Amino acid sequence: MRTPVARYGIGSLLLLVLYAIFVLDRNGAVITPALALLLGLGAGLEYWKVAGGGMPSSVRAAGIPLMTLFVAGAAVLAYSGNRAGLDLHLGLMLPLALFIAALALLASRRVSPVEVDDFATTLHLPACVAMTILPSAALAALALVPGCGMAFVFTVIIGSKLNDIGGYIGGTLLGRSKLCPGISPNKTIEGAVVGVLFGVGGTWILASALPELAVPLSSWRAPVLGLALALATQVGDLFESAFKRSLKVKDSAALLPAFGGLLDLLDSFIFAAPLGYTLARAWTL
Repeated sequence: MRTPVARYGIGSLLLLVLYAIFVLDRNGAVITPALALLLGLGAGLEYWKVAGGGMPSSVRAAGIPLMTLFVAGAAVLAYSGNRAGLDLHLGLMLPLALFIAALALLASRRVSPVEVDDFATTLHLPACVAMTILPSAALAALALVPGCGMAFVFTVIIGSKLNDIGGYIGGTLLGRSKLCPGISPNKTIEGAVVGVLFGVGGTWILASALPELAVPLSSWRAPVLGLALALATQVGDLFESAFKRSLKVKDSAALLPAFGGLLDLLDSFIFAAPLGYTLARAWTL
């Protein structure tokens, strides 16, 4: 049940777990990359369970092996310290997923006629990778940025979730104008604005409090990161809501009380995690 008490209770517990991982991994990320990649794989399996029906058989069969291969490749590159290889892996993941989807569609329809929905359902394969494996791999890679990786991970996650919290509080107290009623009837423009303020302010506070971020997030960079994360988080949340609404499901799973499944938990980072990693790499080169 998605009551405020359950949501804040589970959310607070998850934040405590996140802080414990940050403390343990602060001087050398070991736990975080593995957890991020497992989260992505779990979210990918949820996506495939929800969306996998109705597509050509070869496309459906390619999904889970491809996701597993991408996660395994990211893990090997991350733990071997091959940052150049990991960057290449992140960059090629989506084009490769699209290429494999194309090959799978051609294999399924080599003899039989193409169906009306084939092209749309085939695109679920790269969409699944983009919404689950890619953001989780970006978080894993972000944790390994020398000197400030874990601080960046902590800031990206907290900054994104503060946007959610601010949006919920602002929408509850001030919400009047619907933001996107065709996708998410409960979200309001007022809540979105408060969410942005929470995200920017929280990111700025974290950048000031964590000494590892003193150089990469000096001057104007902290509020820019906060604003970018806030916007990316809101788009990711709405995009995942549109995905579920298109398939007529409420949650991707019932794993986490008051939140749903792993895909529901990861929606904040669909765009925020790759964006955070890109900015961290640009500001720490």
